Amino acid sequence: MSKELWDKGLAVRKEVLGAEYVERQLKTVDDFGMPMQELVTQSCWGWLWARPQLPRKMRSLVNLGVLSALNRPNEFKTHVRGALTNGCSREEIREVLLQVAVYCGMPAGVARPRPPHRAGKNTRFPSACRAGDALRRGTFPRAPWKNTPRSAPGAFPVRRGRSRS
Repeated sequence: MSKELWDKGLAVRKEVLGAEYVERQLKTVDDFGMPMQELVTQSCWGWLWARPQLPRKMRSLVNLGVLSALNRPNEFKTHVRGALTNGCSREEIREVLLQVAVYCGMPAGVARPRPPHRAGKNTRFPSACRAGDALRRGTFPRAPWKNTPRSAPGAFPVRRGRSRS
């Protein structure tokens, strides 16, 4: 353990998260968990958070985005308190969460296989790709099992053929 990184990290960690919180974390940790606390305090707080290239407010906003994207609610809650301590406003935190929502959700929805640039007409593409192309052309066929007009309000599609029961 580096004494210098530990001391620097402990100071930064207490400034951002609050001395009571940090001391409670260190007081309740056992021998098994202490190496992780040392790693976190030295690496995250003593090395990364102590770097002068980004202000703490910016680091807090980055952390909130990453923790939100990774779905880490316990760490997120802790770092929201730290972000407020570091001068982040509720509006800035909201904007980070909106950014995460759009860039973690939307790309997954639009990431479909695209046809290779030089593929020939006989190249078989995944069905999602063909469906996307058909939607763009406006020639998307109706599902064969739908026998109700689209304009029929509340109409449920009816399957023809063998029953599944």
